[in-house]
Order: sequence, then structure tokens, then C-alpha cells
Amino acid sequence: MTKKTKKILFGICLGIILIPFTVNILLIGRFPFTNGDDWQGFFGDFFGAIIGGLTAFLLLQLQRDDNNENDAKINRSFVYIENYKGHYRLKGVDLLSNTKVIETEEYINFIKGKTTKELEQGSLTFYKIGHRGYGETIFNCKVTFKFFGIDKDNNKHPKQTLYRLPMLSKGEEIYLPFIDNNFNNFEIQEIDITYKTMVNEHIIFNHNLETLTETYYTTEVSNQNKIMVSPIKKINWFFPMQSR
Repeated sequence: MTKKTKKILFGICLGIILIPFTVNILLIGRFPFTNGDDWQGFFGDFFGAIIGGLTAFLLLQLQRDDNNENDAKINRSFVYIENYKGHYRLKGVDLLSNTKVIETEEYINFIKGKTTKELEQGSLTFYKIGHRGYGETIFNCKVTFKFFGIDKDNNKHPKQTLYRLPMLSKGEEIYLPFIDNNFNNFEIQEIDITYKTMVNEHIIFNHNLETLTETYYTTEVSNQNKIMVSPIKKINWFFPMQSR
């Protein structure tokens, strides 16, 4: 049972205790008859039935909220993102059968301007995105890169790049080519991914390269909605199958 549910139940219990006393005082003041006890009994039963019905309804709603929250946890999916430096067309990489590369306008123009030799020898920064968890699919993914672009004079300019992924299935990997022709270099600050699970739970994933942490939130970014925090650790990979 969540803290919010406990607070609401406490309020209901307090109301059940206080309302009969209030009703009794009002009835005594408004019905000064000889047979006032009968009137008090009648209205007491009447208001008691209303209070009982409202209480049952509220408890049912609270139980439903708890069930929805449990369903959300059971079907919760967690996205992940990895930095990858590879061939322009990811040649030589052991990819999954349903791997996709988003061909942004910047990426297409970048490839078109390269010679065959440059395409064979060059490499590019990609960000690989996927998800793990109990849900098979996540929806309405919005990937926002927040970074400083560095111009020729080493001046830093805050910028944002947004990608939209309507759907991402489990086992599917999406590669996002990172290109910015306006700057010679760039420094990633953080990457935010917002998405919706199969039970309509909204989750926010923050990949922060300043604090070196990855944090998952529900609904909005706050300590109260924090699901999980983990450190970002740089890993050097060795691929045996590619070295043969």
C-alpha cells in the first residue's frame, strides 16, 4: 500500500469517527421535539448509510489504484543507451536482425559528401538505444540530447537535438547517428528519454554525464517519483567474433 493510499484511508477513518458526532449535535439543535430520539435515529441511519456507501466507494477506488500501480510495476520497462563509435554504416558490427539506424537529414547529407575511401576508413559516433523489462513494447519515445557545441574559437553554445520513436520493441536496437555540421566538436551534458509502457505508465530516463548517473522517474522529475538510480561506468568492450 502506497503512502498516498494510507493518508487517504486515514482521512476516511477520521471522517467516519467525527461525522456521526457532528450529525448528532446538529440534529439535537434542530429537532427539539419530545420524540427527538426517533428523528435522531432516523437521520443517523440515513447519514450513516451515505457515509458507509461513500466509504465503500472510496475503498474500491483506492484498491483499483493500488492494482493499477502493481500492474505498472510488473510491466515496467527500462530503456538503456550506450555510446558507440563505429563505421559509417556499422560495417563489421555484430548486429541483431531487427537493428535499425535512423537516417536523419544530417546523416544522409554527411554520407553523401564522402568518397568511397572515406566511407571505408571513417567512423562516426552512434548512440544505441534499447529496452529491458517485462513489457514487450514501449511507445511515444522522445530522445533529447542536451549538449554544448564548440565552434572554431572554442566558444560553447548550448543546443538540443530531438529524436522521436513511435514504438520500440524488446530485442530491437536503434542506432542514432550523432552529427552536427555547425561545430567542430561537442560535449554531451545529458540525454533524456521519455516513453510510455504497455500499461500507460509514463517514465522519464535521465542519462547525466555531469553527475555520471542514470535515473528513472515516473510522471515528472522529482525525488518523490524516483524509481532507480545507478552510476554510469565507462566500459571498454572487446568483441572476439570480430577479431577473427
